[in-house]
Amino acid sequence: MVFWTHEGRRSVYLTISYMTVAGVMDGNPVTIERPVEFFLAGGQRDMGQQWIDMSLRMLSMAARSGVSVARTIQNMREVNWDKGAVRYGYIIKDDGTKIPRFHESEVAALGFAVQEMLANRGFLDADGNQVPVWVLAKHLAARQHPQGDAYSDEAAQPEQSSAATTSRARFMPGTGKRCPTCGAHDTHRIDGCSKCLNCGTVGSCG
Repeated sequence: MVFWTHEGRRSVYLTISYMTVAGVMDGNPVTIERPVEFFLAGGQRDMGQQWIDMSLRMLSMAARSGVSVARTIQNMREVNWDKGAVRYGYIIKDDGTKIPRFHESEVAALGFAVQEMLANRGFLDADGNQVPVWVLAKHLAARQHPQGDAYSDEAAQPEQSSAATTSRARFMPGTGKRCPTCGAHDTHRIDGCSKCLNCGTVGSCG
């Protein structure tokens, strides 16, 4: 996971361990794979990343105790701090434009990264919601008996591409209101409308 804060580029190496779980649904036996441990590799625990380590330990406890992983991650994504936005990941617009995504803290960015990893694995959907058990069982069966290309647990991150920001020279990045689409503090009043100079989202006018 590579992300950017006010201190510059940072990176951490995260791993997720999964466990096969068998049960019964609607009278039928099912076997699924679920995450049970979220781990920050040793040697990375500096002062700033103690918060990341603690958050992953709490997420692991939630996963092993049966608490909703999807809801716990969503709570992580709502954590704020006072050091400015953290850039990690991208928003892909309908026309294929790739816009950098911003988060309110390192923990929030971490939550989004874990959410992406679980979505790539098939445990969560694209919106971060829990996938139904019967779908999880189908995914596990497909991995155990592959018939096509090997399953990839890592999705390649797209390259950054800039949005049309004709008014960029008038405003310093990070000096506007927070954009509800990409999270950047880059929404300004332009020609009577609220517009995000990071992703181009247009808000209220008048």
